[in-house]
Amino acid sequence: MSRAHFLARFSFRSRHRGSVAVMAMLAAIPLVLAIGGAIDFGRAAIVKARLQTALDAAGLAVGSTDPYRPDLMDVLSRYFYANYTPDKLGNVTGLNMRIDENVIALSASADVQTVFLDIVGTHSMSVGVSAEIVRETTGLEVVMVLDNTGSMGSGGKLDALKGAASSLVNILFGDSTAPDLLKVGLVPFAGAVNVGTDFDVDQLNPFDAFVKAGQRTDWGRGAWGGCVEARAYPNDTLDTGVALGGKWDTFLWPDSCYSSGEAGCLDTTHININNWWYRSDGSYHDDLSFPWTSGPNRECPRPLTPLTNQKVTLLNEIDAMTATGYTHIGLGAVWGWRVVSPDAPFTEGVPYDNEAWRKAVIILTDGDNTTNNSVYTGYGYPSEGRLAGTTGGWASKQQLDQRLSETCENMKAVGIQVYTITFNLGSETTKTLFRQCASSPEQYFDSPDNLSLQGAFRAIANQLSNLRVFR
Repeated sequence: MSRAHFLARFSFRSRHRGSVAVMAMLAAIPLVLAIGGAIDFGRAAIVKARLQTALDAAGLAVGSTDPYRPDLMDVLSRYFYANYTPDKLGNVTGLNMRIDENVIALSASADVQTVFLDIVGTHSMSVGVSAEIVRETTGLEVVMVLDNTGSMGSGGKLDALKGAASSLVNILFGDSTAPDLLKVGLVPFAGAVNVGTDFDVDQLNPFDAFVKAGQRTDWGRGAWGGCVEARAYPNDTLDTGVALGGKWDTFLWPDSCYSSGEAGCLDTTHININNWWYRSDGSYHDDLSFPWTSGPNRECPRPLTPLTNQKVTLLNEIDAMTATGYTHIGLGAVWGWRVVSPDAPFTEGVPYDNEAWRKAVIILTDGDNTTNNSVYTGYGYPSEGRLAGTTGGWASKQQLDQRLSETCENMKAVGIQVYTITFNLGSETTKTLFRQCASSPEQYFDSPDNLSLQGAFRAIANQLSNLRVFR
């Protein structure tokens, strides 16, 4: 082979190998990008999985929280970032929440910086996840048993109570004015409880079915205001029907003179009791309308409100409360039970075994149980010995405390959640009683002032909202 021929063949082969190398390099670029892209897509998949885990955890936290909390978005963010810390791969670009009735829709997005795809101008990849939490709510029946005694009339306490109780109603009802799965009742109490004068409209003779006949006489210028007396023990601590507990006696504060020597006195049995409402000349002291300060309805509080889903009714009744009379907390508590009960005389409550509904009673007082030998209450005068034979003083108070304690235990025994609040109260005895009365330590609240009372009612509203959520 000539030298020229050899050089020509060598040159051709060199050029051929160079072309093959270039072609091989060009062919490898898509392969490299494919492999690099797979790595970038894998990084994006990792970010998406972490996003989903963090969003799911945050969604469970939000789903078990009061839906009306103003800081609900903060709750979502706090739980989300606790599970998706800033050092994680991927930069979070969005965290959103939308609530539509019982459905909470959540979404989150993040950008992932690319490594290989950046070569071809794709600098980042966006990923997004979503979650939907369905809050399945039960029905809720709750009764507020609220102290309306004379001591509530000082220091702005009654106004504070009205504001706090109204806030609970507003939280539970939210924007709804008549929700299907919520019913609330109201029981103002003092030394007796006012059951109203038309509490069983389905009966042909509504009062005769539950109140003893012949006691609803026209008392001069006034008439029976709706207060009833306590039944004999143990039915004063139970939700027993008429068949077992008997009918209720109407509350009638006796017509009594200020002194036995006063001209025109008709009844000198109870001396130094200033409730003279019938004069010997046939005239009467005024006893026409609530609030009653004299006459047979003296110190009878505002009528109770049976369970209702009407928000405006409850707010109006709360606003109409007034302060009067002595303190018999147990009578308020047992009528709170009777209001939330499915049994007569109030039948708005669902049966206890209805698993689709929850029942709760909230009891508030600003003072100890009290008696006074010259004050007539649902247990009459202390001297009459209706409280286990006691005739006043510390023994009568102890009996009232015992009746309240038994009522609370009886309510809890049928599945009612009991919440208790002591308000601006220094008595450790009553605080202990209320702490034991509550269904759990978390369901007792001590509110030393007007401001803390608002917080107690809000906390209870939040607990009640959670009580309605199936976990």
